[in-house]
Amino acid sequence: MERRSARVSSWAVEGLSAKAVLLAACTWVAGCGVIGLGEGPFGPPLPSKLLEPFAGNWSFDIDRTAEAWKAAGASDADVAALRQQHQASKVFALVHPDISIQGNEAVGAGMLSTEYRFYAMHPHDGKICGKAWFHEDRYDPGDMSKCLVRLSRDGDLLRLEVRESEASADPDDPEVENVPPPDSGAAAGCETLKADDRSWSPWEIFVFRKK
Repeated sequence: MERRSARVSSWAVEGLSAKAVLLAACTWVAGCGVIGLGEGPFGPPLPSKLLEPFAGNWSFDIDRTAEAWKAAGASDADVAALRQQHQASKVFALVHPDISIQGNEAVGAGMLSTEYRFYAMHPHDGKICGKAWFHEDRYDPGDMSKCLVRLSRDGDLLRLEVRESEASADPDDPEVENVPPPDSGAAAGCETLKADDRSWSPWEIFVFRKK
């Protein structure tokens, strides 16, 4: 598993990434926040056959996430720091909010309403991968970033892998004004394979359990 760039230390654990820190703040009280699907800047979610297996409400699972980090190459110290970060404060230290998925939209529960808007998804190596526009606060549509994403499911567990663009979102990006359809991607030329591309952050892994 790759380690994060200098903007955060110790494999995105000490302080976590800027995205993870804000996500933590969004879940300042367990269960806080109302998930309003379809209220984001892109409007109602679009149907997606590929994402149908992931539809529903999901609770973040710190134990399974820690296991996934360890399996991906994180050190014992990194995993311990992740758990400590999660447990340090029930107000701000949660690593990722619970999410609800409908169509090509995943919305986080919390004081701020986070959103992944999936597009160009496709089957690839046993996972569903593609891209997403990520909003730290979907009611502030100018504050967003492009992500590469991979989703997989094992029974009641959902694994979400996210790799974020190191560049700020470009308002002239054609994928902003005309977001590609949810299931329009292809394994050939898939950007998730660009392991050495420094324009993307290392992968972050989050595991959820079906509610």
